[in-house]
Amino acid sequence: MNDRILIERDTIVLVNTKSGIGSTSTIIMKPYRVLTIYEKFYNKWFIAKEQFKKWRDEENSYKLDVCMLDKDILDEYSDVELISHDLYDRSDMYKTIKDSMIVDMVGKLTVAV
Repeated sequence: MNDRILIERDTIVLVNTKSGIGSTSTIIMKPYRVLTIYEKFYNKWFIAKEQFKKWRDEENSYKLDVCMLDKDILDEYSDVELISHDLYDRSDMYKTIKDSMIVDMVGKLTVAV
């Protein structure tokens, strides 16, 4: 089932994220939007030549730049504001993750016209 799922730009992935501060913090799954895909070439990370990667079916590891999303009342996704957010750390809102950190896939983000 997962062998045909492709990760590309604007794909929504679920990643475990720490919410809260100190002993009251919990780890929850949050949706993130994929911005860039990186692959390793001669011991350095570069933007991937291909615009997609197969989830859980790649020989070499890859990294993703992701941006946190929020779900509103109408089940629509929107980017989290990068300033003045009380629940999440700034480093959790926009980060680079390894392919092994992806918990699940939601789908592709579409823009309503």
